[in-house]
Amino acid sequence: MTGGAWLIYNAIHFLWHLLHLDVFPSIDKIGVAVILGGLLILSILMMLPVKETKPGPSVRLGEVGGQG
Repeated sequence: MTGGAWLIYNAIHFLWHLLHLDVFPSIDKIGVAVILGGLLILSILMMLPVKETKPGPSVRLGEVGGQG
């Protein structure tokens, strides 16, 4: 859910800035495009499913450090 919200926000924000780059100097145009593009990519990555991991061996508190 959070990834979807970030994706929508960053897509609109990125598009708005790309349409209004004419007021910035060249170095700022590059910086804005790179930074906001990176945020857009990160929000897309947040939408990818998380890989399930197998749980490791269970250890009881008394068994830690050889006590038990």
